[in-house]
Amino acid sequence: MWNFPNCVGSTDGKHIRLKCPSNSGSIYNNYKHYYSVVLQGLADAQFRFIAIDVGAYGKQSGDEIFIHSSL
Repeated sequence: MWNFPNCVGSTDGKHIRLKCPSNSGSIYNNYKHYYSVVLQGLADAQFRFIAIDVGAYGKQSGDEIFIHSSL
């Protein structure tokens, strides 16, 4: 549809800011220097979500989140 043959969708992530959970250390602290969990979504050419994955630690990188996600 958009001249990308064999492409199923597009993925991206968004940091959702949260208060630091007690005794969590720095695992939720992201590169932007605030605490977060990550929402990662996969959308098709009609802008509909095909899949989402929520709950990765803010400290994880985008590729690490994708590898360990259900996507």
